[in-house]
Amino acid sequence: MATANMKDVKRRIKSVESTMQITKAMQLVAASKLRRAKDKAVAVRPFFETLFKTMCDISCDSAFKSVYTKKKFLNSTLLIVVAGD
Repeated sequence: MATANMKDVKRRIKSVESTMQITKAMQLVAASKLRRAKDKAVAVRPFFETLFKTMCDISCDSAFKSVYTKKKFLNSTLLIVVAGD
């Protein structure tokens, strides 16, 4: 009877160690993905700042007249479409 308990304990220890190993691998993968996403966000930052500055200049410039910047309705939604071409 004691050997059956000992086998169960050893099996449980092995199972926990296996789970810890899998969890560690998942943590490393998640850290790698997060680092990659952060690098992409940092790389896009100059483009965003230039685009933001341009949009601020357009919205604050009262001499700039366009069909797309004309105010038509109160409580309307502003959509800004930026295309690659």
